[in-house]
Amino acid sequence: MTVRAEGGAMITPPDQWPEADRALWAAGLVPGDILDGHSYAQSLRPCTLRNSARGHGRWLAVLAERDPGALLLAPVERVTPARLRILLAALREAGNTNNTIKARLWELRSALRVMAPDADFRWLNYPAGNSLEMLLPTELKGVDIMDIRLLQQWGADDMAKALTMPPSTARAILYRNGLLVALFAGRAPRIGSMASIRIGQGLTRSEDRYRMAFTAAQTKGKRRLSYDVSPALTHQIDHYLGVERPCLLNGKCHDWLWVNKQGNPLRLRGIEGVVRRGSQARFGKAMGTHRFRHSLATSSLIADPSNPGKVAAILGNSPAVVAAHYALGGQLEAGQQFLMDLEAERAESAAMARRFY
Repeated sequence: MTVRAEGGAMITPPDQWPEADRALWAAGLVPGDILDGHSYAQSLRPCTLRNSARGHGRWLAVLAERDPGALLLAPVERVTPARLRILLAALREAGNTNNTIKARLWELRSALRVMAPDADFRWLNYPAGNSLEMLLPTELKGVDIMDIRLLQQWGADDMAKALTMPPSTARAILYRNGLLVALFAGRAPRIGSMASIRIGQGLTRSEDRYRMAFTAAQTKGKRRLSYDVSPALTHQIDHYLGVERPCLLNGKCHDWLWVNKQGNPLRLRGIEGVVRRGSQARFGKAMGTHRFRHSLATSSLIADPSNPGKVAAILGNSPAVVAAHYALGGQLEAGQQFLMDLEAERAESAAMARRFY
């Protein structure tokens, strides 16, 4: 069985899995019908399915090296506490942190649920009755928090720079990137939600502003989320939809908000690449889209330290978190008030700069 290196780890690709694994994986990907209900795989995003397959491939690669006889067993029979210790030892030797090890175990369990939906693998999350969080405490890592206003200015600057260029695909891409960053900086939606926006559904216009709305299936918390976009971005969105997006489409027709240079929908990896390349160029250090959530949360607490629950409301966290910490008007009002405060401060700073400079 051949293995390939991926991110420093050895992973068996799906086409090299044992025949039983390949057959069960293929069967698990078949959508359920009206009688059987949705399959587990149908509840997972494409990127989550890919990660689950990689997690299973990593498991098989470890066994191929340290317990090859296990590969002759059925996938369900193969998973035992003794072999789980083999995987844990391999992950530790590879330098994985507690956080990464928990993610790898979740990926393995997810893959097994796809292949054997009727089997019970909950013990993987509670070995010997103990939770993984207790056995493998989360290791906090330093995160460079940026003032959300710097991220807002990044988006504004890219859009302004694009408008100094002659009409072209390069100009359309730069303007798209700036608007993408500006919307991330406004309310920090998760990347999966941002990639799922469709014109007329996830993005609608009402009077002088746009509204973004996500169904329960489009959010990590599996609940509906909607809010108004800052009116300051209305003209920029109008321009993107009327000028730059048609340029990127180049004759193609679909309703996805974000478009790549081939005219196709810009997916998660494309959006992640836009933010990483842009932040590297802007700040000298690449960052992911989740950094907007850290920055927005921190900026909100700095602006109003008396209401820590506002962070949950602005970011659209679980109702329990919002109810426990914030009862001053709810998610929509909290987000709008925060944006209004930031816009007022930016306007005041701009006026002061004009007076002095």
